[in-house]
Amino acid sequence: MSGKSFTRIVLFALVFPLLAACGVKFIYNKLDWLIPWYIDDYVSLNAQQELLLDERLGPYLARHRREQLPLYADFFDSVAVASEDGLDDDELKRLITRTEQMGNELFASIAPSFHEVFRQLSDAQIDEIRDNLRQKNQELEERYVEREAVHQRRVRSEDMQKFLQRWLGELRDDQISMIEDWSARYQLMGPEFMQSRRSWQVRFYEVLELRADAKAFEPALTDLFSNRYLTRSPEHQNKFAFNETLLRELYRQLDASLDSYQRHKLVRELRDYAEDFRELSRQ
Repeated sequence: MSGKSFTRIVLFALVFPLLAACGVKFIYNKLDWLIPWYIDDYVSLNAQQELLLDERLGPYLARHRREQLPLYADFFDSVAVASEDGLDDDELKRLITRTEQMGNELFASIAPSFHEVFRQLSDAQIDEIRDNLRQKNQELEERYVEREAVHQRRVRSEDMQKFLQRWLGELRDDQISMIEDWSARYQLMGPEFMQSRRSWQVRFYEVLELRADAKAFEPALTDLFSNRYLTRSPEHQNKFAFNETLLRELYRQLDASLDSYQRHKLVRELRDYAEDFRELSRQ
């Protein structure tokens, strides 16, 4: 599993697509079993390891609920306020930067919950992780490398439309055209992504070999998970930066095109999420 995957299940899946489909309170209240369930996709923990994970994860989630969720609420409120009269490029940059910071902070704080569990992994369990990652790599290879570019762009456009409809309601033809233009200009980076992913996994296996030495293993694992983009090639990073700029351009165009109903819906959704986070923090 990659650092990016862990962050996705705990934050980005929490804040964006999964939240939009299921609701913040539903997902957050299930994290105590969603995270172990996600880990189970890669390695089968024994009863002792599952208990240890529960013991480490429970206090962390309670502290996160109490200390971090009010900050998430403030973040969504600030985005709602900025969205009322439209988002300029500087505001979009700050939004993206803050989202990335939240992901890094979240992952850095949750990583210690897994130290002891990973230290107890047997050689057979590590072989299981290798096999499952190899299978996942093949699935991703088929999706992002072997499929024709025209198919990838069409799926990317359709996914973006579904995502935006959740926040804005029905999209107009001119807005769909903006998304299709964005998808056509997007620099596909499947090969670079797979190279980075496999390089990260090689380092992950090397760190796992240190698990008998807690003093060496724990900081090495935290550092690996905290530096999720360490294995990106310069070409991958350049494409990523281009695509990030392109995405901001799409959001600016869409923001300028919003009618009164769409803007009202966007602001209302953002404030609803803020209130959900505040309510969760008080539970």
